[in-house]
This record gives sequence, structure tokens and C-alpha cells, in this order.
Amino acid sequence: EELAEDCGRCDICRAAHKSSSSTKNFKALIEKIMGLSREGIAVEVLLEKLGGFNRQKVINALEWMEDRELLSKVGEKIICDQKEL
Repeated sequence: EELAEDCGRCDICRAAHKSSSSTKNFKALIEKIMGLSREGIAVEVLLEKLGGFNRQKVINALEWMEDRELLSKVGEKIICDQKEL
């Protein structure tokens, strides 16, 4: 069954909205990490700068980025040389 628009009240619409919000938040986090790590940054410093984000979500995002070779480790620092996702 397809709906013309989200009602925002039923389980299906709320789950879709939550998933969409999570995706937007994850992309925003990745973009912030990319911006902060262009010149190289220690992970602990990055975590401090991203204090508005949940620490575990930042770590998960870093692992996701590393798995996709969007960043690399140089000594104690991480560097992202990608301009965009």
C-alpha cells in the first residue's frame, strides 16, 4: 500500500522519518569529520571538537570512513583528503 504523503503519526511514517533523520545526521557528521581532518588531527582532539555528537557515533563514523578508505592514519593523526562524499 502506498501513501500519497507521510502522515507522521503511524509506525511506518515515524520509522521512515527516523531513518531519514539518522541518515542526514550521519552525513552531517561525516562532512564535519572530513572538514576537520583535512590537515590531520588526533582522534582525541577530533572527539573534543565534535562534542555535540555522541562519542560512539563519531567512532562508528570514523570506522565507516576508514573501511571506505576516506581517511588514513599517519602516526597518531587521521587525515581525510577527500573533498566530498
